[in-house]
Amino acid sequence: MGMSSSRDEAFAGFTAWNWITGFRHDGGHYEEGAFYPTMPVMRSHASFPVVAQTSSQPPGALGSNYIRITTTSVGAGRSLTFSFDGDDSDQWAAHVVAENGSGTSELIPFTLDGLGAGSVTLPNASSYTNVALVPAVVSIGGGGNYTYGICVGPLPADLLSPSDGSTASTPVEMDWDVVAGALSYRVQVDDDSTFASTVADTVLSGPTLTVGSLTEGEVYYWRSTVTDDCGESDWSETWSFRASCGVELTGDVDVNGGLTASDIIYLVNYTFKGGPDPQPIPQAGDVNCDGSNTSSDIIYMVNHVFKSGPAPCDVCTIL
Repeated sequence: MGMSSSRDEAFAGFTAWNWITGFRHDGGHYEEGAFYPTMPVMRSHASFPVVAQTSSQPPGALGSNYIRITTTSVGAGRSLTFSFDGDDSDQWAAHVVAENGSGTSELIPFTLDGLGAGSVTLPNASSYTNVALVPAVVSIGGGGNYTYGICVGPLPADLLSPSDGSTASTPVEMDWDVVAGALSYRVQVDDDSTFASTVADTVLSGPTLTVGSLTEGEVYYWRSTVTDDCGESDWSETWSFRASCGVELTGDVDVNGGLTASDIIYLVNYTFKGGPDPQPIPQAGDVNCDGSNTSSDIIYMVNHVFKSGPAPCDVCTIL
């Protein structure tokens, strides 16, 4: 069973902070922590996964265990996920205590269900030292055993396209590497690199996402995570791209880099003779931006090319 009172919570916190006494004292929690006895280690783990372990010294009423975790083998950017399941007849609490890069210990509580089971994830686990899993019996009577496991989360996928700093035609197809064992991928897209108000925040089973309704000329940022049987990865790198409808110059329907008589001939063939579509998209021939490709676009182009008439519109602004 999980905790049921504020006393249980206070005691659970007390057992967790007791990990940083004695020589593990970090100076930020117990004023005299260095003088308190160092909690004994029940078991240590330095390689993963750890599967279905039980305590060799099951804690009694108001008792706890301390399981030391060495994270150096985890690898940069990978998480550790801890699972816990206490005996159903007791009230349990469980925490992960971890010292971060600044030398301060963090307390990460499990949220246990009514049967005393739950999990937590320590992101970028190799950046932490002095890590411990601390299960505790918070009930006054009883005392029983528990099962725990530890697994290494996946690395984020490598982003593929659109490449960082590129221009991408809308709708934008985003691709990233397939990760072995992945159950899902999460992708975020935003016009702010903080991802405070995402344009897209999507979970998918495969390594491709198509995003439309992007503003022409706007710079967007994107990133992804991977989830497998052990949990979710950290975020990938953040890449950016500039959204474009794909038409660099409206009216340049043969994509030769300029507006010439050859574009007029191309439009005549397309409009009256069933010739190929304007390139790179059919809307590239809508030089007056009235929403369709007609003879009026041909007349517009003739006036521009031969009579110094107005330049074609930017068709991307109406798509």
